Amino acid sequence: MPKPDGVTIPRTNDELPPGNVRTIRERIARQRLLPAGFIKAADATYVRRQDERVHLIYFKALDQKISVHFGFHFTFIPPLSAAKPIPLNEFRQLECAGESWIGSFISDQDGFRYGHDPVALEATLTSACNLAVALLDRFAREWADLSAVLALIDADPPPRQWHLRDREIVAACILKRLGRADEGNARMQAWQATWPNSWHINKLMSALETGNVDDWVLPPTTPAAE
Repeated sequence: MPKPDGVTIPRTNDELPPGNVRTIRERIARQRLLPAGFIKAADATYVRRQDERVHLIYFKALDQKISVHFGFHFTFIPPLSAAKPIPLNEFRQLECAGESWIGSFISDQDGFRYGHDPVALEATLTSACNLAVALLDRFAREWADLSAVLALIDADPPPRQWHLRDREIVAACILKRLGRADEGNARMQAWQATWPNSWHINKLMSALETGNVDDWVLPPTTPAAE
């Protein structure tokens, strides 16, 4: 039932209201993420491009907790949700080949409570953002050789700290980039045969077969300011 006009619903606790948390998050992004090369994308998402790499950081708020997530992608792989070239500022987490969250690297923390102290929350989120940028920088170095990303995709058991999307499409695109197109095509065809009626898989396959695109990430259509 919608709230009637003129009716004020009293707060049930003394935690910071969402508007205050959003102000803190936006201030941190201006101070930490924009100087690191990120631009504002949709909602609470920030994204940057470094050569063929795309890095994404986004803030997820739920049940008076806020968590810091981050993702990676490559410009020679279609955005996995859109399955077409899109501007950098339209990137979101569902486009990314891999995604993680700060909680995977700091004692399985699933989010930070809003609390009642804005200074404490800002310090916590600043540290989390700094860690997210540092982790993206670290993995960019570790994955400079794309064979390392293939090893991550094919790891058994799957890596606990990463949620990897559409592994076979991503692996096939990497194999093609490494000059192993036949192997990549075989993986894609086997994957499609396993899920012949998947609209999502068929959309990605069609994009790769008909697009003939080397760079799936277009220049941003909005300025880098918050």
